[in-house]
Amino acid sequence: MKRKYPKRHKVVALFCAVLVFFAGMHTTAYAETAEERYQRLKEELAGITEEIASYQDQKTQAQRRRAALLEQQALLEEMIELNREQIDQKQKELDAKADEVAEKRAELYENEELFHKRLIAIYKQNDAGMLSVILNVDSVTEFLTVLDSLQRISQNDTELIQHLEEQRLALEAEQAEIDAMLTDLNAQHEELAANAEELAANISAQNSRISAADAQIKAQQEAYDDTYAELVAAQKETASIGGGLGGSNSGAGSQYVGGTFTWPV
Repeated sequence: MKRKYPKRHKVVALFCAVLVFFAGMHTTAYAETAEERYQRLKEELAGITEEIASYQDQKTQAQRRRAALLEQQALLEEMIELNREQIDQKQKELDAKADEVAEKRAELYENEELFHKRLIAIYKQNDAGMLSVILNVDSVTEFLTVLDSLQRISQNDTELIQHLEEQRLALEAEQAEIDAMLTDLNAQHEELAANAEELAANISAQNSRISAADAQIKAQQEAYDDTYAELVAAQKETASIGGGLGGSNSGAGSQYVGGTFTWPV
């Protein structure tokens, strides 16, 4: 006579059977053998090696860029130094020219003052002075000579003042030319300084890339060492399992002595 189980007991038994089935499937599906672990670690090592090579290449490229930038920086510093020397030289020339202009202006002012004083003196003498000079001459020739001398005095003063004015204008033109050159040199200096700042920023960026690559290489090297240690352990485990199988296989050629075969657990 068959025993009857309560319906609730059947459900519990079925649920336990399903759990055991899926637990067995999970173990079978995700269990990793020593050989599989060894192969996986080999692939991981290969990937890490590629990563290290990639970061090393990035570092090399950054070092080359930095070297090129450092050469440009050295050349730019020479240009800046030459520019500073030119600015100093032009500034000295400008200062000297300013002194010449000031001196020429003073000379011109002094001669103009003397000329004005003579004109005022002649104006105050008026016709009486001129008449006195004319009455004291003995001949027409002497009269003409005196008159010509008076005219020459006025003309010489005028020519001297004009000459001094021309010199002053020429000096001021030279001063303006030097000042324009100095302005251009200062503009060049600002441009060179801006280029120097840009180069310094680029060099700093390459240094950061090199440092970042070094950090990545170090991290990947540590990962490589850890993975390699696991690989060696997996290799030893694989060899140990292979050796054990080999030992049991070595007796496969011995003579069968009897008994019955059963399914392995």
